[in-house]
Amino acid sequence: MRNQLELPNMKIEISLMDEIDLMVLGGREPSIKWLNSLSFYDELWAVDRGLHPCLASGLLPHKIIGDKDSADINLWQRAVDSGAVEYKFPREKDATDFQLALDIFSKETAVKGLFLTGALGGRFDHLWSVILSFLYYSDKYRPVGLADENEGMIFLMNDDRAKITFRNKPLALSLISFSETCQGVFIDGVKWPLSDAVLEYRKPYSISNEVSENSSVEVKLAKGLLAIYWAQNSEV
Repeated sequence: MRNQLELPNMKIEISLMDEIDLMVLGGREPSIKWLNSLSFYDELWAVDRGLHPCLASGLLPHKIIGDKDSADINLWQRAVDSGAVEYKFPREKDATDFQLALDIFSKETAVKGLFLTGALGGRFDHLWSVILSFLYYSDKYRPVGLADENEGMIFLMNDDRAKITFRNKPLALSLISFSETCQGVFIDGVKWPLSDAVLEYRKPYSISNEVSENSSVEVKLAKGLLAIYWAQNSEV
């Protein structure tokens, strides 16, 4: 088990499985500098247009999945010629490219952690589909989190705890329940701490909290599925 995850602007101390793969989706592209600074992952997967920031950063995905409706055909072929394994699907189908990627990931890998980038920004319906699919599609992987240089979130499950040390104090930090309730929620290092709180999916109030001056936050969860969300700058 690993006990921390390093992102460019923060260190996250959390108990995770040793192997974590990175999947790049076709939403808002992470910057080249941000993507190149990631070193925690084992395999790199690209979903359709998510191929673009990978190649722009000089990174060749191990696998590319999609219907090629938004990916540049020449870049796709270049990746395949360079050794990427491709999974092509028709444009008319009853699943999103990301859901198909999750299906392949669940079947072809041992139980691993999965982290997303290129998942944020854009239309709300796309984002909602991505997050719910990520959290509930399969129990064959651990949904670790999703982020880019602007914002992100990590997920805690039953009896999890996390300590996040930000290198640059974020604009806001929120706790969001993705189960009917999250029980035994504690948060310290913020303007409005919580102690043994119950957060409800239907009543999300623990949002837009302010991180203290030491830029370190600790969160504990007894039961449920909880997202720790941060906004890093005013562009989101």
